[in-house]
Amino acid sequence: MDDMAAAAGMSKGCLYDYFENKEDLFFAVFQWSQRKILSIGVEQPKTSAPIKERISNFVEAAVSTLVDQVDIYPLTLEVWSAAATRDTRRRFLDAMRALYAQYRG
Repeated sequence: MDDMAAAAGMSKGCLYDYFENKEDLFFAVFQWSQRKILSIGVEQPKTSAPIKERISNFVEAAVSTLVDQVDIYPLTLEVWSAAATRDTRRRFLDAMRALYAQYRG
């Protein structure tokens, strides 16, 4: 939380005005990351390219987005670690199910 507050240019106490705890912050980062990738997938069906090309473009864009986020990969590991705890497991499971439904759509 100290590092995040410093990167945001605010005090740690101010950061807690936005996120109740570290898990809330991790969850917000997780949702932000997944929304970026999902937005790429939503754009692909709008093109007239063949399905194989649209899928290839989506995968390439999704991987590119992940590569662009390599600096936050340690935070991603923290997110998955938090998701493994009993208190947050249901929250992440519900979010993953919703994301999966959106991807399929």
